[in-house]
Amino acid sequence: MKNRYKAFISYSHSDETWARWLHRKLERYRLPRSVRHGAQVGGGELRPIFRDRDELASSGNLDAAILDALQRSDALIVICSPAAAKSRWVNQEILEFCRVQPADRVFCCIVEGDPPGVFPEALAVLGEPLAADFRKTRDGRRDGLTKLVAGSWLGTASSRRGDLAAALDYQAQSRVAREALASEHADNLHLQLWKAVAQANEASAHAMLGRIAEAETQYALAQKTVQDLLDSDPGNQQWRRFLLSSTVDRTELALHPSYSPLAGFDVSTGLRKAIEGLIQLREAEPMDRRVALALLKAYRIRLALERDHDRPEAAALASGARELAAAQYERGSVDPLMESEIYQLLVLSQVRQLPGNPRRDKLATDVRDRARRSDFPRLLDALARDLAFSGNADAEAIRARLSSMGYQPLQPWPSTDGK
Repeated sequence: MKNRYKAFISYSHSDETWARWLHRKLERYRLPRSVRHGAQVGGGELRPIFRDRDELASSGNLDAAILDALQRSDALIVICSPAAAKSRWVNQEILEFCRVQPADRVFCCIVEGDPPGVFPEALAVLGEPLAADFRKTRDGRRDGLTKLVAGSWLGTASSRRGDLAAALDYQAQSRVAREALASEHADNLHLQLWKAVAQANEASAHAMLGRIAEAETQYALAQKTVQDLLDSDPGNQQWRRFLLSSTVDRTELALHPSYSPLAGFDVSTGLRKAIEGLIQLREAEPMDRRVALALLKAYRIRLALERDHDRPEAAALASGARELAAAQYERGSVDPLMESEIYQLLVLSQVRQLPGNPRRDKLATDVRDRARRSDFPRLLDALARDLAFSGNADAEAIRARLSSMGYQPLQPWPSTDGK
């Protein structure tokens, strides 16, 4: 499996000096000690970072290599300048990245010129983006780098190291700030989407702490925000993907005994329509990692909610989900979130005693080994259930570890004999 990049730096040849400096600074950057342990970024290092002119020097096929790198990058950093705004290649890299990743993973660094004349056309379509401004009269190099890192990685580092209270605090602050910006610039559609993303991120943080009512409220707000966008442009696939994905996230709350959906939301109907919509999106964009992630999660939730585990439909669903999971590994498009979904799916499949599959079993072993070394609560949850279903008493230690983080499972824990 090919490794993933933490980010892909897109820039005009005229800005190569800036690109080299930023590449060097990011790969040498160390996350603050308070968020370093278990942050899923190589012990606190933000590497590897892909910079196309160096990375592709020995490539025989520039286009194929760029496409591959973009699909394996968790974020896109665009160095913005008048030259970048005119660059056909920078514009195409942005469009290609947004084809397989959500737009909120695009981060901009202004190095020369004044907005909006520094932004490539592909960014202008999204609305004027939030950017770190490296110019001397603005953020400068040091503060600009800090702002870039905070926007790209620190927001998720806390949750992936198991500091869930800090993660909720980060997400709540982000949501408040983005709501204020979206209110101030009501016509900026990009900011409206960023607001919805922040609302959904805060909902997820609430859910891991067992704050189900708060999570439901924020998911409902996120969906209303994006539904309003879709009403103005029903053909926008990016907004549709977010709406479907957030619907899946929202239906997961139904696994918790205390869940009470807000009026107008039906879990069963919402999950069914989300799966149908995601399958359509996947047929149109088979390489879209976010669609695959949402579909895997939808399959897993549907299996978890399934009352008759022996029905042929349940077996077929689990089989299809396992094949989708295996395909993601083969494409090298697996990150901690994807891995946690795959592991949880594999645990569910094993519970239902479906026919053995050597490839699935190898994946389960590999993910289980990584989960033992992780602090990511979603992976640890799956590990605890896996150990419990196999009768391993270590499950209790994993649960205690999760409890010390403040983590609350959406589903009750099974006993160590798998019941």
